[in-house]
Parts: sequence; C-alpha cells; structure tokens
Amino acid sequence: MFNFLLYRVSIFFLLGILLLLLPRRYGWGKTLAALAVCLVVTRVIDWYTLLHCPNDGYSLLGTVIEIVTVQATAFYISSYRDARALFTGLSAAALVLPGNIVATVVHLVTPGPVAPLAVQVCIHSLLLLCLWRLIRTDYRLALQSSIPFWRELCLIPALCYGALFALSVWPSNIYACPQNAVASIVILLLMLAAYLLVITLYRQQVQEIQLSNAVEHLQQYAGTLKQSLEEQRKAELSVTVLRHDLRHYMTLARSYFDAGDTEAIDALFEKIGVEAESTRVEHYCANVAIDGALRRFAAMADKRGVRFLCEAEIPEALPFDEFAFAAVLSNLVENAIQAAAELPAAKQPYVQFTAHTVKSQLAVSIANPYQAKPEVSLQTGLPLTQKGEGHGYGMRSVQAFARSTGATFDYDMQGQVFHVRLLVEL
Repeated sequence: MFNFLLYRVSIFFLLGILLLLLPRRYGWGKTLAALAVCLVVTRVIDWYTLLHCPNDGYSLLGTVIEIVTVQATAFYISSYRDARALFTGLSAAALVLPGNIVATVVHLVTPGPVAPLAVQVCIHSLLLLCLWRLIRTDYRLALQSSIPFWRELCLIPALCYGALFALSVWPSNIYACPQNAVASIVILLLMLAAYLLVITLYRQQVQEIQLSNAVEHLQQYAGTLKQSLEEQRKAELSVTVLRHDLRHYMTLARSYFDAGDTEAIDALFEKIGVEAESTRVEHYCANVAIDGALRRFAAMADKRGVRFLCEAEIPEALPFDEFAFAAVLSNLVENAIQAAAELPAAKQPYVQFTAHTVKSQLAVSIANPYQAKPEVSLQTGLPLTQKGEGHGYGMRSVQAFARSTGATFDYDMQGQVFHVRLLVEL
C-alpha cells in the first residue's frame, strides 16, 4: 500500500511539473482533461501491478506503460511536439525521483507511511517551488529558442532515470538492497548537477547573445553619429563654397539687371536656391539620438526600395535611457523595413513611422504591409523571427523596455498591414 501511495503522489507532482514548464497548446479544459486521463490510466496500472499482481515482470511492464502514457500526455498538451516535449517529459519523470527515493529511505527506518509520505510531499513541493521561481521563465525561453541539440539533452534524464530505476526498483529494490540507497542519492546529486550545468550554460548563451545585440546596436548608434558628423561636415563645406561663390553671383546678377535680362536673373536665383537647398541636413526630430536613428532608417529603406514615411515629434530630452529607446526603435523599424521589402515593387512597399506627444506621453506608431503573415509565439504572444538561431530577442527586448518604463506596447495585423504601437510616459 505504501508504494501505491508513493507512486500516486509522485505522478500528481510529475504532471504538475509538466503543467508548469510546458507551454500549452490547448485551453485549460483540454489540458486538464488530458492530465486527468493520465492520472486515471496510471492509477489503474499502479493498482494492478502494486496491489493485485506484485510480480517483477508485470511491475516492469507497468512502468513502461506509465512512461509511454506520461510522454504521450506531454506531447499532447505541449505547444512543441518534438524533442523539447520529450525532454520535458523525461525531466519531469526524473525530477520526482529525489522525493520518491528519499521517502523510501525514510520508510526503511521509520514505521508507518505518514512520515515518509510527508517527506516526499515536502521534497516535491520544494522542487516545484524552485522550478516556478528560478527556472520556469528561462526554461520557456529556451524552449522558444529551439536549441538544435534537444535530442542529445534527452540523454541526461533518460540515463539518470534508468540508473535510478535499476538501483531502487528493478531488478532489485531498495527494500531488498538497502545499500543501493547511497548510490541512488549520489546519482540524484549528479543528475541535479547536470541540470544546473545545462541551465548555467544556457543563461550564459543568452547573456552573450544579448551582449552581442547590445554591441550591434551600439555600433549602429556610433555609425549614425559618424554619418551625422559627415553630413554636417559636407554641409559646412557646401556653405563655405556657396558663401565664396555668392559674391560672384551678386556681381553677375547686377550685370543681368543692368542689361534688363530678367530671365537670366530668374535662372541665376533658381541656381542659388538649388545650391542652398543642397547644404540642408535632413532632421526628423529634436532628439539627437533618435534623429540619427531615423536618418539611418531612411537610408536603409531607400536602399531596400521601401518608402520611409516619417513624422516625428520627439522632445530633445527624454526622461528614460535614450540609447535603450533608440535600440527599441531600431528593432521595430528594421523588422518593418525587412517585412515591407519582401513585397514586389509594384505594390509600393512602405514603412510609416509617427511619433507625437500626447499630454504627458509619447505615442509611437509603426506600420508596414507584409507579404507573409508572421507566426506568433504562443508563449510570449510576440511575432517569431525567421532569421534563425541567435535572433528573435529583438521583440522581447522591446517588451522588456516597455515593462521597465511602464510603457504600453501592442501590435495588430489588419488588411495585410502590421501595426505596432508604443506609448511611453514622459
């Protein structure tokens, strides 16, 4: 009876781990129904193999059927039906073993099932709490990033589970070989260390990618400043040349005036106007950092054959990090230009950028037509990148900026046009 209760508690927490870590494909109704079916099937198996037919062969067969049932449940409820769901299912099965084995060891030295089951529940609860508070967010981001070696990672929980099962359940269990408890605990510690190492390596990878993205945006920002200085230098040179030539133009204009040649005077003034216009540097807003970014967007769009329609009313000074805001706009506008550039020239692709102050808020809107509707992540609710591994952090960085500044960030797709809106407090 103790083993039956032990297994029932463990399967309950196992399904809790699946529900915690896996992004759901369906709503709560279908998900909970699938978990309930798994509970019923495993209960029937445990009832038969542990209470009515305690035979090693049937016990092993029942364990195999339970493993298949749990993995099928993980595949059914998960948004990802590949090695990511398999790894999560295997990990959930392996992560309930610490509570089970420790509870079994306690049962060896403590009469009655109450104390061992209490220890088991405490260990499972503590583990579930740690997964929720420390692992869940990073784990779901790792699932979304689609790391290419998920199948190889499945070896960690599979081999650990196999080793622990062989030591503590079959062919001989801990009750028959109490000395196996020491080896089981060592393997448990090894398994937890392996998971900790994988998580640490993943976090380092994410930090490196974020740092790489930050460096890229810093280089873009430096390039924008360099371009601004170059344009300013050219404009100053043009003004110097125009100032030098202006004396000759005035002398020539007086000669035309004395001769009564008004057409020549008009042509000369038009020439002076064109040369004066060429000295003008295009500015989109008062803020230097954002203005430089917008000019870079305009050049990028022109190079890709996309019209860049810009109407920006952005204050010279902003109460938040201008560099971070410029990086946010870079992510949004570059995505918009890339999507619009996929359209044929006959459809006149464009990107429309507007930014206006409304009372004490800055309202930014970006719109662009698109060829193929972007896929949206079920976890983050954000469009997924098609650039491949190492990308896809841009929209999440926009979301993170919105959270840190208390801004409102949303998007929609209407009439083959993608709209993004950002409302920031000033």
